[in-house]
Amino acid sequence: MNICFVMWGTDRTGGNNAIFQVADRLALNGNRVTVVSAGLSNHGWFSFQSTLGFIYPEERLSKIRWKGKTVTILQLLQGFLARFIPGAEITKHKLLTNNIPGDSDVVIATYYETAFAVQAYPSPSARKYYYVQHYEPVFFQDSIQKERVKQTYYFPFNWIVSSSWANKQLSENIGKKGLVVIPGSDLKTYYPRSKRNGSPLRKIVSLGKSLPIKGLKYLLEAVEMVQKEIPTVQLVLYGNEPSIKDSSSLPIEYMVKPSDDELAIIYSDADVVVTPSLFESSPSPPIEAMACGAPLVTTRYGTEDYCFDNLNCLVVPPADSRALADAIIRLLSDNELCLRLTGQAFNTVKNLTWDNTAKQFQNAINGN
Repeated sequence: MNICFVMWGTDRTGGNNAIFQVADRLALNGNRVTVVSAGLSNHGWFSFQSTLGFIYPEERLSKIRWKGKTVTILQLLQGFLARFIPGAEITKHKLLTNNIPGDSDVVIATYYETAFAVQAYPSPSARKYYYVQHYEPVFFQDSIQKERVKQTYYFPFNWIVSSSWANKQLSENIGKKGLVVIPGSDLKTYYPRSKRNGSPLRKIVSLGKSLPIKGLKYLLEAVEMVQKEIPTVQLVLYGNEPSIKDSSSLPIEYMVKPSDDELAIIYSDADVVVTPSLFESSPSPPIEAMACGAPLVTTRYGTEDYCFDNLNCLVVPPADSRALADAIIRLLSDNELCLRLTGQAFNTVKNLTWDNTAKQFQNAINGN
């Protein structure tokens, strides 16, 4: 089978990692897999075991340096246009559409912008799918932009959805459901590592991202509350925004762009891992943390498929700093609770593997 994933970019994100994990395994299973992506080539962070075809239409366009980055003239123009004209990505969509291989049996949109390109793909025989990794209108405040995102859900695609929560949002707002395929984890990388020796610090670990939907504001408020009761706590953040640590008076250690192996060590060394997001759709940090034996505090929504309150983690409402702080204090103060939760957590995640995810994905595009 000839399968084409259409992506808006290939830099390192949780969503792109999920796409690559599935695409890599589909190729290993004998499919010819191609990725067509907007922007410039940026997938070297992922270790592929198979051979995928990558097409970056913009690589053939003129490039310049702008604010320390290499960009194409098209990217620069689109960036200016997008500030003033909703839907100004029309040229980029056409580039993507024109570069989807003509013999594709299956074409898969992976983000609302790519859905426009897949919708315009003219092949009458290709089956079109939408890998819905989030209910994307929640990312936008502008009502016009929200409606533009919703428009893509009315395209005649088959849906593969990453969480029951996202599927519920689609059902309630669009009137249609898809097949839920939960992302997995690489249990050969994410497993319990040796903990530090003799440090008095109690480490609270979380993704450090300033996007409001990630809930960092509430995490910082919660850790301030925890510190009043347990002064030895230290917040350890990871990601690609190290300037975050300068925006708070808390003692923060920021790990910049850790590798998967380094992230497994960070999780294993944690006294508590926290996912404070307002909305998610099967986020990878809770799965990875549980696989590494770390006690977990997470919020709803989008974690319902594998995070169960007081069974394998503690679950609190989003945007509730006090509830977040109380859950962290509870875990830091009760070792028996931690052992019980982490034991059940491993039983939960041992079947959440990328091999299982890819198998379900293959069955879905086969029509099974």
